[in-house]
Amino acid sequence: MSSSLEDSDSSLSKFYVSIAINVGIGTLVTLLFGILYKRTWFGISGFLAPNADALSFKIQNKVFAFFFSIFGWIWPALIYPDNALLLTHGPDALVFVMFLRVCFFIVALVTAPSLLIILPLNYSGQQYQTNNHITKIGRLSMSNIAADDSRLTAHALFTWLYSLLFYGVMWWFYKNYSKWRQRYLNRPIPSNYTVMFNYVPIELRDKQAFTKWVTAKYPFEIIDVQILYEDKMTDLVNLRTSIENKRESAILASQSTDYCCWPMPHNCCQHKKVPESRRHPTVRNFYPRTTCGLLGKKVDAVEFWGREADHIESQILEVQKSPRDFLEPRCSAFVTFASMFPCRASFNNYSDPSSMQSYKAPEPNDVAWGATGKSNEDYTFRWTLITIVVFSMVIFW
Repeated sequence: MSSSLEDSDSSLSKFYVSIAINVGIGTLVTLLFGILYKRTWFGISGFLAPNADALSFKIQNKVFAFFFSIFGWIWPALIYPDNALLLTHGPDALVFVMFLRVCFFIVALVTAPSLLIILPLNYSGQQYQTNNHITKIGRLSMSNIAADDSRLTAHALFTWLYSLLFYGVMWWFYKNYSKWRQRYLNRPIPSNYTVMFNYVPIELRDKQAFTKWVTAKYPFEIIDVQILYEDKMTDLVNLRTSIENKRESAILASQSTDYCCWPMPHNCCQHKKVPESRRHPTVRNFYPRTTCGLLGKKVDAVEFWGREADHIESQILEVQKSPRDFLEPRCSAFVTFASMFPCRASFNNYSDPSSMQSYKAPEPNDVAWGATGKSNEDYTFRWTLITIVVFSMVIFW
């Protein structure tokens, strides 16, 4: 009976198969990454390839050979210095890579004694001879050791060893993270001395009035105060560029004799001729233009976009004549202090926290400048709408 159960036991074979499958998946993913990260297909290299700063960083007078072979990036990525990683990829990448290195380190330290000591001890147990419920894979676990067997002492010792090792590695990781975090926060750059204010009330959206208010609230030396303004000129220039592109596309379509040339003249079909009556592309004239061209009377596209371009050009000239008259202050402001303390501390600006919020200013590249003019009511409405949509998706999925 015992022999038949042992013959029908396939737990160990399944274990080996699962290891082979996982090793195969890991190898395949690594191979695909090694092939794709240096390709320019669909902009893949922009997401996967190391940036120019990382490629040019030198250690011991040698440039990292990221592009020399399919697997040539693995070892340079593992030994890439923390200070270089912070400079070339930023603090988020540094913390992420530090976490991965800690995981690799713990797995390596735990795997070696487990394979060399714990696994042979478990396999040498005799519990499988008296317990028919122990499978082949069970012989590799501590269930193969009897309760009164002295081999269990090794498990107790290694439990303490692994615990101390894990706590020590986590303590080291925390100390290392704290060191880099403090170094990052103490960098002598303007954003570490600047406080960003959102939802500034209308009565304070003036540099002089806001400076007076900040001076009264913050007992620190102020270096600079900046109020953000609506950049109407940039919006008009971008709109003009978009309209000119549409007008040029309509002109090309009207001059083409090939079929299927509107609205993409460069993607024509075969050499079919377009009837004269269809060589004039049209667009629907409807205001406000938020209907995706579904409503309104059809008019000639070339004439329509020409009138639109002239109208936008007149607005740009009007703004250029008196730019200050078109500057509307936004509800955001930046205040730079001579000390880092205001950026680290939390201050209550008003009794109602929704009136105005202050926090450490992010770096200029991290600011969503298009969202800085949103009011608190607008933000609350968007947050409520998104919450309702997400909640509905979770409930009615």
